[in-house]
Amino acid sequence: MRVKKIEQLLLEGNYLLAEKLDAMRVEAEKAHKPLIAYIAEQGIVKEEDLTRLSAVAMGVPYVNLMNMTVPDEVTKMLPRSTAETYMAVPFGMQQGKLAVAMLDPTNIQAVDFLSRKVGSTVTVYLASRASIDRVLGQFHSDVAADVASAIDVARVDDHPRLQSKMRNRCKIWFRMRLLPGHSMPF
Repeated sequence: MRVKKIEQLLLEGNYLLAEKLDAMRVEAEKAHKPLIAYIAEQGIVKEEDLTRLSAVAMGVPYVNLMNMTVPDEVTKMLPRSTAETYMAVPFGMQQGKLAVAMLDPTNIQAVDFLSRKVGSTVTVYLASRASIDRVLGQFHSDVAADVASAIDVARVDDHPRLQSKMRNRCKIWFRMRLLPGHSMPF
């Protein structure tokens, strides 16, 4: 249903002539690819234009983040790992709600998860992969915060036996990485 609506919008917006669209449909079928993905892959229509048309077809708002610089206080509202997992990036506040650009804003489970993660309702927008990747590049990695969220540091500090165990594991890792053929994934 959405594909037909996007096809109609491509024709109405003069992005493609009907003959070209029919030819692209045949080529996409031969390549065993969805038509819209094939059109994007071939560069016939710009990714941002296809994303905007897809938003219209889905009935969701669209945002282009290619020229936007997102403030640090906004990117810090959602951990980078969550943003990468859901291909969803925060880009501002609107009427007290966090505005989030996503590849699939119709994924209700992802939207619910993001709302719980940030502790409030979010407003979702459709954005292109390039837009989302650009904002992901603006996330600043806070290694200490990432480690602290993964490990309960207070418990390690309170238990000398656990500290000793961690120290020994670090020594073993350090020695192993010095051995030929024992590279560690860091």
